[in-house]
Amino acid sequence: MLIGIVGYPDLDYYYRNINIRGCGKTLTMTYYLLMAYLKEKRTIISNYHIKINDKKRIKYMPTDEIVDIILSGKVYNVSVGFDEFQDKMTSLGEKKAKIKFYSKLINQSRKANVDIYYCSPLFKDINNRVREKTNVGLNPIKRHVDDNSICFSDSCERPHYIQVNCFKPIEKVIRYLNPEVIGKYYDTMEIINENDEFDE
Repeated sequence: MLIGIVGYPDLDYYYRNINIRGCGKTLTMTYYLLMAYLKEKRTIISNYHIKINDKKRIKYMPTDEIVDIILSGKVYNVSVGFDEFQDKMTSLGEKKAKIKFYSKLINQSRKANVDIYYCSPLFKDINNRVREKTNVGLNPIKRHVDDNSICFSDSCERPHYIQVNCFKPIEKVIRYLNPEVIGKYYDTMEIINENDEFDE
């Protein structure tokens, strides 16, 4: 399954005035990866560090290494998390080899029972082929605990919760997350800075 978690899903209803920075995209992805790890007993591979001391089932790798290991057929029944995926699969003029490479990953992941989660500020930042193959689209919204108003700041000091909306295949609120709990499992300031073999 391919799950996209985006700050702005490019739909024409109430999302127009939503903050796309610091709105809970990585937090939402971390929650779903933790659920896959704890409830489904899946191995987790991500391009950012998840703070669980289990080197056998929680693995960090750069994005291209994750893709290589999946395409090699060496992993099965894993959940994968790609933070800042728009840096790899932008909708703006990608090289043909890169598009083919990531399309193959998405096509082959089903055969290895691999669930792929990706984060991006904008859904339209992601290449159209990936958007079309995305099974589930999620849009987290950061809200203030005291009055339920939407928070537009990525440095706000007020207590928050994350409202997770589904926008694909159906539109509905599906979950509320506590950043104080889930935020302990990853570094919110970690920078995803990777070399891209297709740029060489």
